[in-house]
Amino acid sequence: LSEHTAAGVCFAQLRARPSGADGVRCEVAALVRGSRVSACEADLPRVVVAQGLAAAGAVVDAEAGTSASVAACFNEAHGDVVCGVDIMNFEELGRRLRTAFAPTAGDEVAANAAALLAAVEELLLDAAGRLLGGSALDAIRAHLASRDLACAPGLQCQLDLEGWQHAMPELLIPVCPADGAAKRRFLIGATAWAAALPDVSGKYGEPVFVDEAAVLYRQAALEETAQGSPETEGQDQHEPEEFCPMLNSWETVARLGAEVAEKVGSGGQGLASDEDFTALLQSFRAAIQELLPSYAAAHALVTEAEERPGSRGASPVSGGDAEGGISESAQLSATLEQQQTAGCVYCALDFDADAAWDPDAGGYVFAEGAPARSAEELADLYLRLCRAEPLLRLLVRPFSPRDPAGRAALDRLCETLPVEAAVVSEPSSDAPEGGACVGF
Repeated sequence: LSEHTAAGVCFAQLRARPSGADGVRCEVAALVRGSRVSACEADLPRVVVAQGLAAAGAVVDAEAGTSASVAACFNEAHGDVVCGVDIMNFEELGRRLRTAFAPTAGDEVAANAAALLAAVEELLLDAAGRLLGGSALDAIRAHLASRDLACAPGLQCQLDLEGWQHAMPELLIPVCPADGAAKRRFLIGATAWAAALPDVSGKYGEPVFVDEAAVLYRQAALEETAQGSPETEGQDQHEPEEFCPMLNSWETVARLGAEVAEKVGSGGQGLASDEDFTALLQSFRAAIQELLPSYAAAHALVTEAEERPGSRGASPVSGGDAEGGISESAQLSATLEQQQTAGCVYCALDFDADAAWDPDAGGYVFAEGAPARSAEELADLYLRLCRAEPLLRLLVRPFSPRDPAGRAALDRLCETLPVEAAVVSEPSSDAPEGGACVGF
C-alpha cells in the first residue's frame, strides 16, 4: 500500500472458521479506503482457542467442543473487538484486547486467557506489518516512528553482536506504587543476561539459544578439556553467538523480576513511612539472597571498613579502574559470562523529589512530620544508599528542578557515586533548553 493509503487503514473484523478436527483458522480483515481486504490468517489449536474463550467468560466446551462450535463462539464473542481501530493505534488495540480476554479468576484460567491473547496479538501485529508492505517488525518500527522514537540500527554482521550485548533494553518492575503526594517508586531492574544466571537456569523453562549446535559443541569441548584432553588453539576466543542473549530471555527475566518484586513487596514496607529507604533495600537484599544465592554472594554487601578510598566504587566482577568501568586485568580474569551477568538484577529508586520539594522550608520532606532536607543532605543520603547496597544501580529524579541548589548537588552526586550507579534527572531551571540531566 502507498503511504497515503496506509495512513487510513483500520481493522474491520476478526473471523474464525474450522480448520480440520483440531484447528481453528483465524483471519484478520481490514478496511482500506472503504474496501474490505483479508490481511492475514493463521491456524490456532482448537484447545487453545476453546480454553482461552472459556477463561474469558465465553460459554464453550473447552474439551469436547468441535472446531466449528469453537470458531462460532469466537466470532460471536470477539469478532468485532478491533473494528474501526487504526492499525498503528497499538494503545487502543491493547486496551480492547486486554478487556476482551480478561480472565475470570484463578491462575490456570489466567494462563489460558493469556495464551489466546498472545496468539491474537501476534496475528494482529503480523497483519499490521503486511498491510504496511512489510513484516511485524516493520509495524513496530512504524509505531515507534509515529511517537518520534528512533529505532536502533539493525545488525549488519555477526561482530555487531559483541557491541550490542550491553546495549539492549532493560526491564523495570515497580514494587511499591505511588504513595500520597510524592509519586516515589521502588523498582526491580533486570537485563536480558539475567536469564543466563546459574541460579535461574531451567527454573522458568528450557533456554532457547540462537545457535543450539554451537552451544552443544562448546559444552562438549569444555567437557573434553576437563577430562584432560589437550587444549585447542584459540579456545579463549568467543563465537559471535555467545554475545547474544537467549531467545526466550525476556520471558524468563519477566518471571524472575516479578518473583523478586513479589518477595520485596510481601514485607509490607512502603515508601511513605520509610524516609531513608533502608528497609526496602534490606527487603531487596533478602529477596535476592533467597532466590539468587550465588548472584547475591557475587555482589555481597560492602562494609564501611572494606570500602576502597576514592570517589568511584569497584566493579562487582573484580575491580574498577580510575575512569570507571572494569579494569583490563579484571576483564582478563573474569569469564565472559561473569562480565555479561554482572549487575544484571538490580534495584532502582524513583524519588520524584519535585513532589517532596517545599519552597517555603527550602528543602525536601519525604515523610510526614520529617524535617526538611537540603539538596546537599540528600546527595549524602543517596551516596550512602548506593555504597551500602551495591545493586542499587539507578536513581531517578533525585532533586527538584525548582531547587536552586539542585544542579550543583546533582553534579557532585554524579562525581562521587559508585561507578556502576546511574542518575536520571529532570532538567533544572537553569539547564539549556531541551537538555536533560543524565549522569552515569
